[in-house]
Amino acid sequence: MENVKKKPFYKEWWFIVLVGLIILGYVFAIISNIKNQVKWEDLLLGEYIPKINEKKIKVSYNSDTYLSLVVHKSTVNEFSNYRQECINMGYNLDIDEYENNYEAFNKDGYKVDIYFNDYNKEYRVSLDKPDVMNEIKWPSGLGKLVPQPKSNIGKIYTDNSKSLRLKIGNMSFSEYQDYVLECEEAGFDVDYDKDNKRYKAKNLDGYELTVSYLGGSVMEISLKSNQEEEKEETITNEEESMEEPKNEETIKEDDTPKEEVKQEKEETSNSVSYSTNDSNSVKNGNTGVYAYQSRTGNYDNYYIIDLDNKYVYFFSDGNGDMICTRAKISSGDLNSVVVVTYNDGNTFWQEGLHFKYKRQPDHLIMEDSDHYEFDFYSTNLNAALKIRDTKTISDY
Repeated sequence: MENVKKKPFYKEWWFIVLVGLIILGYVFAIISNIKNQVKWEDLLLGEYIPKINEKKIKVSYNSDTYLSLVVHKSTVNEFSNYRQECINMGYNLDIDEYENNYEAFNKDGYKVDIYFNDYNKEYRVSLDKPDVMNEIKWPSGLGKLVPQPKSNIGKIYTDNSKSLRLKIGNMSFSEYQDYVLECEEAGFDVDYDKDNKRYKAKNLDGYELTVSYLGGSVMEISLKSNQEEEKEETITNEEESMEEPKNEETIKEDDTPKEEVKQEKEETSNSVSYSTNDSNSVKNGNTGVYAYQSRTGNYDNYYIIDLDNKYVYFFSDGNGDMICTRAKISSGDLNSVVVVTYNDGNTFWQEGLHFKYKRQPDHLIMEDSDHYEFDFYSTNLNAALKIRDTKTISDY
């Protein structure tokens, strides 16, 4: 019987189809990569920082006020070289530098922040555009309680009976230090907390003042009415009154060792009211739950950011709205930007949430899909959760 000669496998139909699919997939991958490749000219603030190899960067946030980039597959030497390029470009004022991190301003007030992540072998670059400031008239309401700075160049963000917040330009660091002394002399020296660029204290009437040197010759002043504190105390007292009373025997006999009592007090002193984190880890902005509130108008808006379960909650209080929206966190942390993706079935859009200033968690910025920015400030987490629990959750 004559042997039938078999065709080589590379001439078989299945092999030809397989090779075709591989080639087709490779072509699609190339086309997709070209489409997704960042063009430097599309970065709205790209001209204000040294250019980076476009093939290596991923854009986390791109607006006309804030830019955030991740440079993948990088070395610490590449980070150092880029740091030097930024210095050569003029980012050499009000420098704040520590291991693998460089923050500085240029003469126009732009702030660059570069951070190298050794674990992921990448470095992050963010750029903040300065706020536009003009001559202002010193507020006559809560402004009467604090000294008026020497400079009248600034921008007022909030001025009502509950709170005052504004920024003052043309203020050197030494002038900021002099202003803090004036505030102390004006009576803001109760329960004070002071470090190199931030001073926080109350006066005898319970008004809480925070003065911060932001860099770039800009100082921020924030004053809160004691009405907010009284509101939180009322909520706390109501919660305590609902607890079961301790029996007399438990009150009289406390066998807790003194060492444990001391440890509990230390842990309590390190806690913060607006997050599940302590006063150190809360600055990292990558784990835990945070609560923020806006205090303008006739009602309040809230954000609860749950970084552990990757959800963001938004709701209002005081306007009759009983809906709380819940959306999934797509990526990021609060020191760069937390990207939140919304989907109503037909339309997708994104918002960004981040600390206004790195590792300063008391001030949150929300930037919407149209690149408008809104300010939120830390608020009591338990009180915010209590309000949220009265709402109907609506998932996006």
